[in-house]
Amino acid sequence: MSRSWSGIPELKASYRALGVARFWLLMLAVLAWIVLGTWLTISLDYPRAFGSTCHRKCMFESYWFSTELIKHGSIRTYALFAWLWLMPAAVVGTFIYRRLNRASRSH
Repeated sequence: MSRSWSGIPELKASYRALGVARFWLLMLAVLAWIVLGTWLTISLDYPRAFGSTCHRKCMFESYWFSTELIKHGSIRTYALFAWLWLMPAAVVGTFIYRRLNRASRSH
């Protein structure tokens, strides 16, 4: 049975652009990031242990109760807070950076 990349053209392009070692290192880093967040969430029983009553599709409620993580003050709660907010901060930061770059080029 041969494996085909045809169903995922973006991954195929990334694989070619990055090369074998960098591509798989990136995939390993993404997997580690997901495992870390899952472990922190499960081990802290977040967000239920911090006041949430949500049972399904709780993404927005998870962010709402994230301030409770800071109030608790342990290393794991700080780590989960950072894990939760790093992706939105990176997206907003990238958007602002590109916007400012585009504005400076047009002048």
